[in-house]
Amino acid sequence: MRASSGTAGTTFAQKLLLILFGVGIVFLAEGVLRLAGVGGRNSLYVKDTDSRGRRVYVANEGLNRRLFFPVTGERSNFPRPQLPYAVFPVEKEPDTFRVFVVGASSVAAMPYAPNASFASFLREALAEAMPGRRVEGINTSMTAVSSYQIADWVDEILDRYDPDVVVVYTGHNEFYGVLGAGSSMSVGSNRTVARLFLHVQKTSFYSLVAGFIEKARRPTDKARMAQPFESLTRDRAIRPEGECHRSVERNFRANLEEMARRAERAGVPIVFCAPASNRASCAPLGPVHREDLSGDEESRWNRLVQTGDSYARLEERESALREYLAAITIDSTHAALLYRLGLLHRDMEKYPEAVQFLDRALLYDGVRLRASDRIVDVVRATARAHEPKGIVHLADIVRRFADESPGGLTGSNLILEHVHMNGRGHYLAAEEILETFLRARVFPNLDPERRLPFDEACRRVGFSAIDEAYAASFMEFMLDRWPFKDTYRNEEQMRFMIERFREERAKLDPIAREVLDTHPRGSTALHLRHRLGAAYLEAGEYDKAADQFGPLAEMLPFLFDVQTLLARARIGAGRFEDAESAAREAVDLNPKDPEGAALLAAALAGQGRREEAKDVLESARRRGLGEVEDPLLAPLLDL
Repeated sequence: MRASSGTAGTTFAQKLLLILFGVGIVFLAEGVLRLAGVGGRNSLYVKDTDSRGRRVYVANEGLNRRLFFPVTGERSNFPRPQLPYAVFPVEKEPDTFRVFVVGASSVAAMPYAPNASFASFLREALAEAMPGRRVEGINTSMTAVSSYQIADWVDEILDRYDPDVVVVYTGHNEFYGVLGAGSSMSVGSNRTVARLFLHVQKTSFYSLVAGFIEKARRPTDKARMAQPFESLTRDRAIRPEGECHRSVERNFRANLEEMARRAERAGVPIVFCAPASNRASCAPLGPVHREDLSGDEESRWNRLVQTGDSYARLEERESALREYLAAITIDSTHAALLYRLGLLHRDMEKYPEAVQFLDRALLYDGVRLRASDRIVDVVRATARAHEPKGIVHLADIVRRFADESPGGLTGSNLILEHVHMNGRGHYLAAEEILETFLRARVFPNLDPERRLPFDEACRRVGFSAIDEAYAASFMEFMLDRWPFKDTYRNEEQMRFMIERFREERAKLDPIAREVLDTHPRGSTALHLRHRLGAAYLEAGEYDKAADQFGPLAEMLPFLFDVQTLLARARIGAGRFEDAESAAREAVDLNPKDPEGAALLAAALAGQGRREEAKDVLESARRRGLGEVEDPLLAPLLDL
């Protein structure tokens, strides 16, 4: 008996030692890899020194490498999104109000440049309502992330970056975003496993292994480059009554609860935004029949719907309604039929009925790229449950958009395709968040009388007709692809975008029209702004050039080329003090390049500071600046 017991005890000890040895090896390997710099840094923002020697946080460009882990197949071949560039001081000044806006592509302002985001509109609205305060608006967003990543980010923001308020806009990516239960980048529907995986992703060991897997599995360069929509959607028939949907709701609620409790512990106000969807102008992306529908029933259903469609095309609406209602008795959950009934009631000016049918169409859409009311209600319920403590607040963007839409039907008036807002949509979202602050009296120093009208807000963030024309053109391109192509009345949505493009294009001057017409398909809004600014410079339209390069320099302040072009535009416009600021940034970014110094000397001379200009010019000549023959700068540099 003793021998048996001793053998068993020895075996257990050996197993324990082996486990401890294995764990020790993993920790040792992790330590070595971190010392070697494998995997990079995992935080949202990393410390750096700016061109003036100040300690600042800047966006971590390598963050996306660990978030978007390797998956198999051609559909995985898409470019990884990145955080919008941001820079803010490590030590916040006493007069600074710092707001973080956290979310996915809707917050990133896709397809616009980040200056068009509601984070930017909110920053300007707060600056107007808080005279005497410096407002920092920090856009923390990345396409295709879900509330798992966002909860992780909120925790980091509250812990490290001294926010005055955090705004969270999430809900659209809960099924197909990274770690979503229906996504190709999923680890299952168990929240504990998903959260554990988030921590594993932060290790250098994971980065090393994931890199090897990606090299082995990633398609060749010749493979078709897929869109993130297509790449991430694995399960395209998710039913609201199924376990997948229920698990997503549970996990989404738990992630929001975690953010709410964390904000309450930190004593930092947090605003949950109810995410808005295009209900009236975007057909269901993946309608599915009820599971027990028989072949005979489906045949009868198809005949009734086809007959209803024929009547609808003839605008015989009562007859179309009769056929559709007969079809709905066979299958009451087919999203495309519910959408047809919603549009029919809208055309008959029966708006309450239209709202009900369109809401149900969104709920039963099998491709879950839009937040239905089930997801929206999770946001509302979570915020309201915590509101009595005075930290968690609700900005109901869904309600605000419905109030601003004809008949309460949110469509292409505010949303481009399925979830991404147009310019006015971003402005209204910012207004609703500001009004949430005012209603809740979160910040008593907000002046409710100081409000920015839409046109002035657009001017301040650098948003104009060319941005809307670019977006309409981009959406026309997107609507001809999955998941929008071949949906019910998709051609109407495309026609709307074509007409919108024509309207916005007509507002442009000849130079902007030419640049827009020759803009390569697939190029970004930032690239368009750069090309337009350069065209205005060449034409001597200096104020217009500065209007393009100014926002570009805010979004990409680390680019020497952008700063020099901005300085040149401002010199041409006679705005010498502003030109000095851009020129100094250029010199700080690249002290060895004489162009920045020449621009700085010209800006100083334009202000009558001739001795300073001579010193700068002499320094530039020692670094290789020859005789200045530039017709813009030469008259100023004739010192």
